[in-house]
Amino acid sequence: IAFIAICTTMVSCTDSFFDVKRTDQLTDDTYYKTEEHIQYALIASYRGWESTSGLWMDMAAGNGYSQFAWDGYQAFGNGSLNASSDFADFWTYTQITKYNKVLSKIDDVPMDNTKRELYKAELRFLRAYNYYRRVYLYGDCALVTTPFNASDEANLPRDPAAKVKEFIFNELKAIIEANVLPEENDIEAGGHVNLGAAYALQARMHLFEGNYAEAMASAKKVIDMPCFELFDNYLGIFQEANESINKETILAVQYEPVNYRQNIWLHTMPDAQGGWSSINVSKNLVDAYEMDNGLPITDPTSGYDEENPYENRDPRLEMTVLYPGQYFYGRYFDPMGDGKDNWSKSNNPRTGYGMKKYIIDGIASSNLSRSGVNVPIFRLAEMYLTYAEAAEKVGTAAEKAIALGYINDIRTRAGHVTAPALTEDLVRRERRVELCFEGLWWHDVRRWNLGPVELGQPLYGAGYGTVNTTTGEVTWDKDAGGNVIYKKLEDRIFYPERNYLLMVPQYEIDANPNINENNPGY
Repeated sequence: IAFIAICTTMVSCTDSFFDVKRTDQLTDDTYYKTEEHIQYALIASYRGWESTSGLWMDMAAGNGYSQFAWDGYQAFGNGSLNASSDFADFWTYTQITKYNKVLSKIDDVPMDNTKRELYKAELRFLRAYNYYRRVYLYGDCALVTTPFNASDEANLPRDPAAKVKEFIFNELKAIIEANVLPEENDIEAGGHVNLGAAYALQARMHLFEGNYAEAMASAKKVIDMPCFELFDNYLGIFQEANESINKETILAVQYEPVNYRQNIWLHTMPDAQGGWSSINVSKNLVDAYEMDNGLPITDPTSGYDEENPYENRDPRLEMTVLYPGQYFYGRYFDPMGDGKDNWSKSNNPRTGYGMKKYIIDGIASSNLSRSGVNVPIFRLAEMYLTYAEAAEKVGTAAEKAIALGYINDIRTRAGHVTAPALTEDLVRRERRVELCFEGLWWHDVRRWNLGPVELGQPLYGAGYGTVNTTTGEVTWDKDAGGNVIYKKLEDRIFYPERNYLLMVPQYEIDANPNINENNPGY
């Protein structure tokens, strides 16, 4: 009876009784009121700004093979993607919405103005980076810089790619000229955007666009910052234990094994260590590593021996690739035998080549999904190679000499020999092996138009043969002509009409009446 009486009283109240704001949930009316609110919103904006997608992109461009079709990158690599494929959605505007929301609120919040301008620069960089990634994957895309007030406002047409690129360049220029981002490395900046990152993205895009003089200038800005230096161990760059002393990283996605962990180890480790081997290295990449005398294996004077293909090679090969006969986790890796490493098992490398970059020996299988390894998005070595490539195209003799010095600094850091001259082939090989599985090779293939070679030819793995599990010696199977027989993973089709662009997801086209066609070739 009492309950009924209370309900009757509530119903008889005026409408204002129900006209209240929720206090148990965050809304635009209850949030964005203090400096602390903005600080938390900025931190939240970093979540999801980038991921480990760089590892996977290399498998779409010839450096590797994605053995599980459901990951999507197998179809991306072999050319069978279509508009309805289940593939990573880089088109979504979730991140852009976050950045635009905070930027629209920050000027109305009472707070220290120095912090306000710093936070705005960080947010504008994150937004520019998102558009950088979007425009090079999809081409034309809607350029959105303010929050939507209603859902139908989101049904925007695609803006020309040139307009989006111009916006990114203008944003980066404005961010740099505001002079509020700190000149710090990733350690000092604590994972926040720094001045080096702004110049690094600027340099990368100028290189992609063929603006070589501008690419050199932006890269040199980063190179000359005293806060950055090459780390003394190539493999150590990608290990969690060195993150507090590695001054080479300009900006990285920050992970830690408890609250914001990632599963890079799970995707790279073979079955015997509890992993899935989702990411496989291809023979294409293995063949790109020079001999230890600096000559490519295709040079008849290089000393390359098909019977011993991994001997006397660029040291980065052993640091990056798990190959047959290599000592790993207390035994010799044997993908061709009948044991635990056999490549026919679903969680072992189907190519016979695993990836060692980002991992360390001795990781417990129970910790494979608890990696705290930070994934570098920009590092100093990339700036060295950006400067070198641009200098090879348009540099003076003095600038080319500086560029060759940068390349040799990278090579000798890894224990490799110096190169005698700056050439296009040298730059391309260095970019491929130094930066593999860091998300850049697909873009390199695109801008150098290597699609017919890297995307339109069969993909191969290691040769067939047997591994002596006591010594690691490999005996290769050969055809009638005495040639090693290599495992063929798949045929790949390159569609030049696609212009290296992804398809716009079909559900986006269906939901937006202002997008009436997909990219060519889909």
